[in-house]
Amino acid sequence: MYTFTFSLKAERDFLWLDWKVQERLQNKLSQLKQVPEIRHYLKPVQNISPASHRIRIGTMRLLVQYSWWEDIFILKIWARKNIYKTNLS
Repeated sequence: MYTFTFSLKAERDFLWLDWKVQERLQNKLSQLKQVPEIRHYLKPVQNISPASHRIRIGTMRLLVQYSWWEDIFILKIWARKNIYKTNLS
């Protein structure tokens, strides 16, 4: 069982999203909490410090910090076309 923790920036990103997108993200994160191996849903990212992985949910991307012994810390939520152009801070 995994837990997801949102950074302050990720919380603000989430609140700016359309309610349908928010609902889809909540449903998917609830499903991901129950999977035995979440590593199959995480893709590594490079040169986007401090993010280590990304999660794809529809057209949205979640940049996360992931360690197998810790919770998953969501750093940023953004549309795929824009997320890699922005700064994480």
